[in-house]
Amino acid sequence: MDTNIFFSAFYDANSNAGKLVIQAIEGKLNLFAPESVKNELERNLVEKLAYTKKEAREAVVALPVKWIEKDMYATAIETARRYVAHEADLPILACSLVTGYDIVSGDKHLLSVKLEIAKVWELKRLTQKI
Repeated sequence: MDTNIFFSAFYDANSNAGKLVIQAIEGKLNLFAPESVKNELERNLVEKLAYTKKEAREAVVALPVKWIEKDMYATAIETARRYVAHEADLPILACSLVTGYDIVSGDKHLLSVKLEIAKVWELKRLTQKI
């Protein structure tokens, strides 16, 4: 899952992103994301929603997410680079390539990834399916 989805859930718990996280809390689905998303989310909570660093860290740790370490997807970064140019999106696509899990994003770079490489869901479409 991409940072923008998690951020949207914090910004508005009643949004589609918030509903997705609630479904994960209820055990109805599993969320996975690379560690880079965790770091970016903490930074965004501090910079954009005025969380303290401690509050941001605690909020992110409380999320029902399996954080994937870089070592698990590092071998797929170069493959991911052939499909997305945006450096921040590489770990997300590489993580998907290694795990086989779908991506949920609102990012135009990821939403343009070809289906034969990875399934990328736009949040609204995914929430209509679940």
